[in-house]
Parts: sequence; C-alpha cells; structure tokens
Amino acid sequence: MASQIAKRFLCNHSSIGRTYSSDVIRATLFPGDGIGPEIATSVKQCCREVAEKYPEIKYEEVVIDNCCMMITRLVIVLLYMQLVKNPALFDVLVMPNLYGDIISDLCAGLIGGLGLTPSLNIGEGGIALAEAVHGSAPDIAGKNLANPTALLLSAVSMLRHLGLHDKADRIQDAVLKTIAEGKYRTADLGGSSKTSDFTKAIIDHL
Repeated sequence: MASQIAKRFLCNHSSIGRTYSSDVIRATLFPGDGIGPEIATSVKQCCREVAEKYPEIKYEEVVIDNCCMMITRLVIVLLYMQLVKNPALFDVLVMPNLYGDIISDLCAGLIGGLGLTPSLNIGEGGIALAEAVHGSAPDIAGKNLANPTALLLSAVSMLRHLGLHDKADRIQDAVLKTIAEGKYRTADLGGSSKTSDFTKAIIDHL
C-alpha cells in the first residue's frame, strides 16, 4: 500500500509538471501516534524506491517534529516555520494520514481557514471523492451562515480530475473574484454576508 501511494503521488505530479516532492517523517515515534516504527520505515523506504524511478522530481525527506531540523538547499530550517514563511518551497508532501492531518490544518490556516480548503481523495484506479475538509458545523445548520467556498473548490478539484478544466477554471475564477472584491464575505472571512448572498455573488461572476 505504501508503495502504491508513493507511486501514485510521484507519477501524478510528474505528469502535471511538479518537480519537488517531500516525504514527511518523524524522528521519534510515540504509541499515541498510531504509527508504529515498521509502518513509518515502510513508507520511507517505499518513497525512496519509487523516487529513484522519477529522476526529474527532486525528492527529500523532512522531519515533522518541531524540535528536529531539515536541510533544504544547504540551509537548516524548521519544517513548520518554512511552511508558514515560504510554502512555495514545497510542491508535494507525501506522509501517513496522521501527519497529513496535522500539516493540512496548518496549511488551511495559511489561506484563511478550513472554510476555504478543498480536498480530493484519489483511490486505486482513479476513483475519487471530493469533499470539504471541515466538519458539518451543526451549530450553524439552517442559519444561512456557512462559507460554501470549500465545497465549491472541492467540486473544482473533481472537475479537473475528470479533465473538465474549462468549467473548473470558470468556477474557481468566480470564487476568487468574489473573495477578492470583499463586498460579500461570510463571517469566517471577517464579513457578515449570508451564504445565499455570497453564493449569488459567485454566480454573478460566472
């Protein structure tokens, strides 16, 4: 399974022009992680073996611990610090689910929160599930307050996966224009717009 995941990520990102891949590992494993040393070692070894087959992609291993350090382009940096200060250093991060959960939440904060964050889960054979990464927010259910951006951008990811790039571009551009204008923003983005008003503004930009 680790080999399949590594191959899928590296092969896919090679095909779309990505040139940099980082395998996120941990220096010290704790029982509470749910990731035993055998699993961590297996993931690391599989990533190394698969990376050798894609010489056009620069592969590195990054230690996730905030007390451990990595070497990137001859400069010693902290992973978290670099993700915040210079996220452009990274193209693709390959890691077990637990680490991905931590890092994805951090990255969501960089762009404005979970209300803006899409996701696309791609399985064996290209079967995919697009979804927003945030929860169902039952406390605001039926109140016309939710930010629909994450769901819309998840749909954009699915359209791209299906090869419908023109339609994906139209929706994404409309969403970004609406947010950039600042007239309509939901509460999580510092505004007071209702979901329906925000959505109508996006539709008007299509």
